Amino acid sequence: MWPFKKTPPSLAELPRDGAWLVAQGTNEGKPMVARINTSVDEFRGHPELTYQVGIAIPLKLADENGMPGTAEAEELNQIEDLVFEILEVQSRSVLVAVITTGGMREFVLYAVDPEEVKANHGRLCKAVTTGHEVQLMIQSDPKWRVFAALRAG
Repeated sequence: MWPFKKTPPSLAELPRDGAWLVAQGTNEGKPMVARINTSVDEFRGHPELTYQVGIAIPLKLADENGMPGTAEAEELNQIEDLVFEILEVQSRSVLVAVITTGGMREFVLYAVDPEEVKANHGRLCKAVTTGHEVQLMIQSDPKWRVFAALRAG
């Protein structure tokens, strides 16, 4: 039969410790640092990972450029560990980027089930003990347009 369809990889094959690209730029005249998970390229547009998730963390003590200081950066790293632990449950979501700019750090993921993400967001909020607010945004993005834009730079 033509055209041949490529079978998507299993979610069990999602890389957990893959390669990341660090990019720096500006956003509205302020510095921006983005870490992009390049090891998930073969999962772009995966038929099960159709929801783009944003976990936004407003900074408590941003500097004049909207970036965290050393102590707060360590707290954000702890939150990132929790995002891995709680939201990447059973390969049901994957962290594809981490963006810091304008007084925020945002974790960008792709997920299977928005209701599961909402439940895990509640768990994440309870687990974060640094006093940071943990905001959630979910939108349909089956073609991974957000990731593609980040990947393109």
